[in-house]
Amino acid sequence: MKTIYFIFSFGLVVLFFSCNNKNSNPNQSIVNAQKVKSNSKVAVHSNKSIDLKIEGMVCEMGCGSSIRKALKETNAVERCSFDFKDGRAINTAKISFDSTIISKDKIISVISELNDKQFKVIL
Repeated sequence: MKTIYFIFSFGLVVLFFSCNNKNSNPNQSIVNAQKVKSNSKVAVHSNKSIDLKIEGMVCEMGCGSSIRKALKETNAVERCSFDFKDGRAINTAKISFDSTIISKDKIISVISELNDKQFKVIL
């Protein structure tokens, strides 16, 4: 009987302390949602696409992700996909972008500067 009483008391104490959070702000989720909205980027509407041959890619997951992330950060690239094959020296990237925001030369520059100039775009 003492064991049951102890377990029940312990459970109530744990429940009390887990629900009693004095530092919580009931409006915190609203504030966080507003931060997400204010930091969200405007949707890109591509009006042009290019195929670039890229030398120096060793894997699609790492290298492709680095390229895709850098291009997305320009807020001008809608889509970036790769025709990648292990062991192939030159792979192809298909990039859809808004030409009113970014030029083909700027895209090439962004890719060429990544990872200590690991990638070379071949025209």
